[in-house]
Amino acid sequence: MKGRQGTLITVLGALVLIGMLASYFLFIAPSSSTEPIIKPGVADRCAGLDEDPFGDEYSNNKTGRPGDAGSTSSGTGKGTSSDSADGSGKKTNPDGTDPESADEEGEDTAAPKFDPEEVNEVVPGHLLVRIVDKEDDRPLPGTTVYFPIRGSRLDTELGDVVIKPGMSGLVKRTNRHGVAIWSQKELAQLVEEQRDAGNEPTSVLATGLGYADLFEPLKIPDLKKGTEVTFKLFPAVRVTGKVREKRGGSVQYATVEILQTTQQGDATKPANRFSIKTDGLGEFTLKLADSYLYTFEVKQSGYAPYTSKVFNFRQDQREVSILLEAARGISGIVVGAGGKPIEGAEVWARDDGETVLTGADGKFAFDMVKDRIFRNDVSLRVSAEGYAPQDQKVLANDYKVRFELEKEGTLTGIVMNEKKQPIAGALVECTYLEGRSRYPYDAVLSDAEGKFKFGQFAKGRVLLSATYDTLYSPTQTIDVKAKSNAGPVKLVLTTGATVTGVVSSNGVGIAGVTIAMDGKATGASGPDGVFTLGGVAPGKHKLKIVNEYPISDEQIRQLPVFTTNGQDYYYLPTEREVNLKFAETGTVNFEVEAFNANVDRKITVNVVTQPNEPATGVQVTIKPVFGAPPAGVEAPKTQVLAIDLPEGTAELPLSLLNGVSYEVTLTHNRFFTATLTAESLAGVPDGGTVELLLERAFIIKGYIKDSEGNGIENVQVSRDRNNPYANHASTDIYGYFEIGQLKAGDFLVSVFKTSYYQEQIDVVIEDQDPEPMAITLVSANEIRIIVARNGTPQPGAHVHIYRNDAEGDDPNDYKRHFDIGTTDANGEKYINFHWLRNYQVVAYHGDDVAFVNFNNLKEEPEREFTIALEKAYDLSGRIVDKDTMQPLNGVIVRAHLAPTGVDGRDGNFFQLEADNDGRFNFKVPAGDFYFYVPQTNSHQSYSTEGSNVPAGSVNLQLLIPIREDIQGNYAQILSISAPSNMTAGEQYTVDVTVRNMGNTTWTSAGNKPWRLGSQSPQDNKVWGMSRVPLPQGTTVLPKETYVFSFTVTAPANAGQYSMQWRMVQDGKEWFGQMSQKLTINVAAAPSGE
Repeated sequence: MKGRQGTLITVLGALVLIGMLASYFLFIAPSSSTEPIIKPGVADRCAGLDEDPFGDEYSNNKTGRPGDAGSTSSGTGKGTSSDSADGSGKKTNPDGTDPESADEEGEDTAAPKFDPEEVNEVVPGHLLVRIVDKEDDRPLPGTTVYFPIRGSRLDTELGDVVIKPGMSGLVKRTNRHGVAIWSQKELAQLVEEQRDAGNEPTSVLATGLGYADLFEPLKIPDLKKGTEVTFKLFPAVRVTGKVREKRGGSVQYATVEILQTTQQGDATKPANRFSIKTDGLGEFTLKLADSYLYTFEVKQSGYAPYTSKVFNFRQDQREVSILLEAARGISGIVVGAGGKPIEGAEVWARDDGETVLTGADGKFAFDMVKDRIFRNDVSLRVSAEGYAPQDQKVLANDYKVRFELEKEGTLTGIVMNEKKQPIAGALVECTYLEGRSRYPYDAVLSDAEGKFKFGQFAKGRVLLSATYDTLYSPTQTIDVKAKSNAGPVKLVLTTGATVTGVVSSNGVGIAGVTIAMDGKATGASGPDGVFTLGGVAPGKHKLKIVNEYPISDEQIRQLPVFTTNGQDYYYLPTEREVNLKFAETGTVNFEVEAFNANVDRKITVNVVTQPNEPATGVQVTIKPVFGAPPAGVEAPKTQVLAIDLPEGTAELPLSLLNGVSYEVTLTHNRFFTATLTAESLAGVPDGGTVELLLERAFIIKGYIKDSEGNGIENVQVSRDRNNPYANHASTDIYGYFEIGQLKAGDFLVSVFKTSYYQEQIDVVIEDQDPEPMAITLVSANEIRIIVARNGTPQPGAHVHIYRNDAEGDDPNDYKRHFDIGTTDANGEKYINFHWLRNYQVVAYHGDDVAFVNFNNLKEEPEREFTIALEKAYDLSGRIVDKDTMQPLNGVIVRAHLAPTGVDGRDGNFFQLEADNDGRFNFKVPAGDFYFYVPQTNSHQSYSTEGSNVPAGSVNLQLLIPIREDIQGNYAQILSISAPSNMTAGEQYTVDVTVRNMGNTTWTSAGNKPWRLGSQSPQDNKVWGMSRVPLPQGTTVLPKETYVFSFTVTAPANAGQYSMQWRMVQDGKEWFGQMSQKLTINVAAAPSGE
C-alpha cells in the first residue's frame, strides 16, 4: 500500500501527496477479518525481548495456558505452530485485563473526553505521540504519523515510500502542540487488521516537510493510565548515489538497502532499514537526516554482496559511490522419489547466509556467491515439507547441483500427567541434533488428546520436553532417521521448578515490571510486586529486569534505569542466577533503588580551538559516571553526538541529572583528544561555564586512486615505520583517508590492499600539515588458472602459491605461501598476481601434481593458463644441524627441478616448512631435484645443487652449517649422557654439553640468569628439578663450551619417561637447540627398601 510522501521525493511532491494520502487512510475501511490476533490470557507486559505480545508466536509459545480442544492442532514439522484459546471462554482486553473488572474500578474507567486538536497531555487509555524539532524542542504541527507499522523496513519506488499491505497503521496529523493521539480501542483493531504480519515488530513512521523521516521501533505500551512518547525530527540533507561495476559501467535498477541508526535510542547499530532502486543510469537520490548514521547494502543478482562503511552526513560527502564485484554462481534442482521436482524447498547457503526457494520445476539458483579466496566450496542445506533435510558441499560455478530428498523422519508422542491422563494445550519443545549442528524447531501445543507430532528429520537425535502451568517433563533424547517414525514418545508431566520473587523499592512492591529469564521475557510482577514463573526446567537460569516502557528523554535513556509508567524511575539491578531442581521453588527478590530523574544543574561547556580555527563534526562522548552507584546496578550507556565550531568556538549545554556525574570527551582528527573529568565538572555550579581547549594536531591526508583515476575504497593506511601493516586509517568510497592527532616527526605512510601493489612514502611533519597526498595504486593482474588432467578441467584441485616478498632473484628472499583453496566446478581458479615478482603455482588433485612458475607477468601477454596434472612422487628427508645432528624445526626448504632445457619445467620449485622433528615430505613430479635451504637467524644457507636426487628419494638428510655471527642468545647442545635404566627414587648423574654460539655471555648473576631447563614437557619436574643453574661465578663466553653435570632423582613410579633439555634465560626466553630426547626405563624399587 502506498502510504505517504516518502523519504525520497521533492518538497513540492510532498505537499501534494501528503494531502491525498492522508485522506485515503482516514477513510479506508478496516479489514473484515474476524480472527483476532490477540489471544485470551496473554499479558502484553510480558512481551519481552524477543516476542511481540500482539503476534501469534508469543501466544503459541506461552506456557501453561489451557487449550480449547476445538481450536488446537498437533502441529507438524518445522515452522508449524498451533493456536491456543482459553478453555474458560473468558474474554480479555488487548492489554490482558479483564473487561468485567471495569465496573469494579469505578469512575476511573469512564471514557475521558478531550479534543484531539487541542490535547497536550497524557490521557488514560491512550497513546500520545509528541513530535518536536531536534534543535529547539519546539512542537511540529502538521507532521504525518503512521502507527503501528508492522516491520522494521520500508521500500521505495521512484522516491515514494511503499507500505506493504498488512503493514500500515492509522495515519494521523499532529495538532498545534505537535501531538497525535491513539486510543486503546483503535490500536486493538489495528493489531487485529495486521494479524498476517505475524511476529513482525511494531514501528512508528513520522514525516514532516524539511525534516528527515523518522522510522523507529515502538512497542504498544500499557495504556491503562495513558502513555506519552516523544520523538525528535532532524533536519534533512539530500544525498545522491551511484552503483557501478568494478570494471566500469552502471548497475541499473539495483536495490540499495539503507540501514539507519536514529541515535534517539540506545542503539549503536542500525535499528531500521528502507530500500530504494537505482534508475536506468544506476543512480539514486535520498533525503536523510544530517545527524543519523547510515550504512548502505546491495545484494544484486550476479554480484557479490556489498556493505559500505557507516556514513555520518554531517561530516561525510553527500555522494555515495557503490562498487560491485561480479560473483560466482550455483544452480541445481531438488527432487524427491522418482525424480519428481519439489516445489518450495528451501536451499540455504550456510557460509553466505543466503536462502532461495525452488520453483515449480524444483530448480534453484544462487548468483551472489562471492568468489572464495581460500576455497571455492559452498555448504548447502535443503529442507522441504514432508522430506528429510540434506547437506551437500558444492563448488562455485557448479550449475548441475542435484539434491534427491528422502521422505522425512517423524516423531509422534503424547503428553500426560502422572495419572496417565492426556494433557491438552501443553507446550512441546523440540531441538533436532544432526552431527554437530543444532536446529531448534517451532514449539507446538498438544491437541485435545494430548498428542503432538514433529517431522522433517534425517538421521540424528531429538531433544524433547513439555511444559504446562507449573508442570514440566524431563528432557528426553530420541534417535530419529528418514523414512520412519519414532514414537509414540510419552512425555510425563511432573511438578516443575518455580521461581518466585518480589520487585520492590524501600519495601513497597512495584507492579508491571517485566522479568526476563535466559534472555526472554517470561512474566511480570503483579499489583504487589510479586511474580511467579512456573514450569521451569531444572538447572541454572538467569533472571533480570528489562525496561519495556519507552523512555523518550535521551539523557535518562543513557542510564541503567527502568520505569513502568514514564514517571517513576528505578535503577536496573544486575542479572541474577538461580539453580533449580525438579519441583523446587527458588526465590529471587529484586530490591531496587529509586532514581530521581530531575535535573540538578545546567551548565555550559565553552569549546575553543587553539589556535582558533573552524571545525566540523567534533565528536562528543558523554559518559555517565556514578560516584557511588547502588550495589548491583548495571553499567550506564554512553551518548555520542557531534557539534560544529564554525568560528572555532561553540557552547555545549549540559543538563546534569541529580545523583549522576559525567565525563565528557571531545575527539577530532585535527585536534588532540580533550577530556573534562567528572571531578572537573562537579565543581561547576548551576548556570556556570567551563572552558575546554581543543589543541591543534597535525594530519596526514590524501586520496588513493587506481590508474584510471577512480577512488579505491577500504585501502589500509599505516603511518608506522616499523609496522607497515598497522591499520591507522582506511579510505572511504572516494579513496580519501585521514590520519590525525599527530605530532611533528618523520612518518612512513604505507598503503596496501589485496590485488594492488603496496606503496610506501616518507612524510616529514614540521610546523604545518603536509600537502594532501595523491597516491596511485597499480592493480595486480588477474589470471585464470585451469587445472586439467588429460585436457579435462578438474574441480576441487587444491592450489598453492609461493611469492617473492621482494623484487629480484635473491634465493634467500622470503617466499610467502598462500593456500588459496580449490578450483571451482569448472576446474578454474582466479589469482591476482603482482608484476615483477616471482610466483610458483602448485596444484594437487588426488595423487597428482601440477605446477607453473612466473617470473615477470608484466611482459606475459597471456591471462589464462592451463597446468596439467601428472603423477606425484614422494621426496622426503630431515634437516639437521651439521655439528650436533639435532633437528632444525620450522626451517624453509625448497626442492628445485634440476635444469633440463624443457620449456615450462626449468625454474619450478616446491616449498615446505620442516616440522618439529625437522622432517619434510614433498609430492613432486618425475625428474631430478636439488635442495635449497635459505639462510636463517642461526644457520647458513645450504644448497645441494650439483648433487641431484631423483623423485621418489626418501630418508634424505640435509646437514646445515651454523652461522658464526648469530646475534643474541643461541646454544648448540653437543651431547647428553644419562643412564638408560634407573630405579625408582634413586639418584643419578646427568651430563649435558652445550656451546654458546650467540654473542651474549652466560652467567648466574642478576635477576635474569642463564640456566639449563627441562623439556618434554617444558619446565617439568619429572627428574626432581626443572632448571639447572650455572655455578656462582661461572661465565660462558661466546663460542665456549660448558658441561652441565647435575644429579637427578628417578620418578617414584616405574615406567618409561622422556628426558630432554634446552637453554633458557630466566624471565626472557628459551633459546637454541634441544638436546636429544632420551627414553629412560625406570624400574620399581626392590621390595623391603
